[in-house]
Amino acid sequence: MRRDGPLCAVAERHAYRLVPAGIGGLRVLGAAMAADTALTARVEAELRAHAAASPWNARGLLERALRVSPALGRGHERLGLIALAGGSGAWVELTRLC
Repeated sequence: MRRDGPLCAVAERHAYRLVPAGIGGLRVLGAAMAADTALTARVEAELRAHAAASPWNARGLLERALRVSPALGRGHERLGLIALAGGSGAWVELTRLC
C-alpha cells in the first residue's frame, strides 16, 4: 500500500511515524535512540501499538480463541507467559488455569 496511492488514507492511518523502512533508516534510528531515552520510549510505544493491533499478534489470537472456546488447552497459561514477558497481567491469566 502506498502513501500516494488510492488507499492513501488507510496507509496514513496505519503508518509508522518513527520507525523507518530499511536497514539504513533503522541504523540511524538506533543511533538516535541510544542518545535519546525519550525517543526510545516513543519508538517502543509505536511498536507496541502496532503489534497489539496486528491480527497476527499471538496475544490477540489467543484472546479471540478463548472467547470461542474458554477451555482451550493451555490458552490461559500461554497468555500468562506472554504477560510475564511483557511485565503485566500475568497473575490474572495464570489464576485462570484452574
